[in-house]
Amino acid sequence: VGVNMNLLSLEQKEVKKVLPFTPHEVKTLLSYLKREGAPIFWRFAVLASYELGLRLGDICQLEWACFRPNGEIVVWTDKRDKRVALKISDALAELSTEIPVTDHQYLFPEQRKMHLDPTRRAILSVYFSRICEKAGITGKSFHSLRHARITEWAKQGKSLEQIARDVGHSSIETTKGYVH
Repeated sequence: VGVNMNLLSLEQKEVKKVLPFTPHEVKTLLSYLKREGAPIFWRFAVLASYELGLRLGDICQLEWACFRPNGEIVVWTDKRDKRVALKISDALAELSTEIPVTDHQYLFPEQRKMHLDPTRRAILSVYFSRICEKAGITGKSFHSLRHARITEWAKQGKSLEQIARDVGHSSIETTKGYVH
């Protein structure tokens, strides 16, 4: 897919710095989602992205078969089609049991359809921005959760090579851009 840069404004062309969520902001967001009875998709997506560094598209395309008995989740990443296998927390495993089975293959079939439709894909990001606003969090996108996870792993001493493998980056140079 190519983007016709001539159709974009200067503001759209300029690279915007992505700020990671802080642990407090994630806690605030998850509390808000639970308190407001938000769809299980958003509660699962926020926790999965924050704990595992998954992109929104990766979460939209999760299959029931991704979950392994050893407490891992196996994902073929949406953007680069790389296989990652990550240990999931007890909290994320428990939350996954609350997802109603409405499709034999996919956890979130409706969100998957939206993600795969280029004319509707942005709706998910817009909806997430509105959730953040209502929770009192500004200046963050869903991708900020991925930045937060990668930054946290780096602070914990995980090597850039391992982080790159865990999030499906082909180069540690890409991974370096996520560490704040």
